[in-house]
Order: sequence, then C-alpha cells, then structure tokens
Amino acid sequence: MARFYDRHPRIAFGIAVLAAFACLYIAADWDRSDTNALRLQLMMAASKGAV
Repeated sequence: MARFYDRHPRIAFGIAVLAAFACLYIAADWDRSDTNALRLQLMMAASKGAV
C-alpha cells in the first residue's frame, strides 16, 4: 500500500477513508442489531413476569 500511496496519494487516501467508513457502518449496524435483540429479550422477560 505504501508504494501505491507514493504513486497515487489521493486515490490511496480515498480508499482508506472508504475502508474506515465501511468499518464504522458495519460496527454501527452490529450495535443496532444487538440493541434490538436486547430489547426483544427484555420484552419477553417482562411479559413472562407479568403473568
């Protein structure tokens, strides 16, 4: 990657930015899905406790 950066610094920087954006997007999606699963578990536990 260092040799590519020496020849094409703007393209290499763009690739690095896109890779970081993709990683953050995936991490946010995983966080959202974990939160939804936790909410579902809490709703199920609450409904079992109310009966």
